[in-house]
Amino acid sequence: MLQKFLILNLILNLSSSVFAQRMVSISIDDVPNSYTYQVFGYKSSLLYTLDKLQIPVSIFINEGLIYKTDSVCKNFEVPNEWAKRDFVTLGNHTFNHTTYSDVGFENFKIDIEKGECMSREMTNKYHKSLKYFRPPYNDLENNAE
Repeated sequence: MLQKFLILNLILNLSSSVFAQRMVSISIDDVPNSYTYQVFGYKSSLLYTLDKLQIPVSIFINEGLIYKTDSVCKNFEVPNEWAKRDFVTLGNHTFNHTTYSDVGFENFKIDIEKGECMSREMTNKYHKSLKYFRPPYNDLENNAE
């Protein structure tokens, strides 16, 4: 655990000195990672470390991942465990992790809207907003709209 903290600290120090930045954004895609949780357990060592350090992070939720394993009920708990923390900001990462250039605008829009049903409930429950979206693979096919 200490080793992870020291590596993170080194990265933060190097990035601030090399690029003269005063801020770093930490974001985590594909929450919940239901396959990993099913294999390694539902207690996240990363979340445990963030609890201790109170480092602000953004998570980008794929609600479709909840249904990818047999542990659907447990998988619902994972994003809630993240969302209830004050230092966690919620974001949408689509429902099915679709690629814009593969499905086009209309289907991508549907996947975005479907991907925020549970997230909207969590924002209400934990008094947060849902104002961030990250397209899977950062793929928007050079489409500014």
